[in-house]
Amino acid sequence: MTAILRRGPSRDSKQPSPHEQGEPARLDILSIEISGETAVARVRDDYLGLTFLDSLSLLLSEGRWRIYNKLFNVEGPATVGTPGVD
Repeated sequence: MTAILRRGPSRDSKQPSPHEQGEPARLDILSIEISGETAVARVRDDYLGLTFLDSLSLLLSEGRWRIYNKLFNVEGPATVGTPGVD
């Protein structure tokens, strides 16, 4: 499966993206389960200095996957770009 990720602010976000802030980006796709025109993805990402574990519900609409629900958990401080931490 090919994932297409867009960098930049969301239409509704008031926060700049990590790219706009010059921060290193981290986006780990942990799992994707597809059933017909619905899917669930688990993603780990760093944003605003924190690491998040996101659960995304997606719908296939007009040939594109669209996120319709997001749950998140803050796991702790971000580690990308931290010296001595891989």
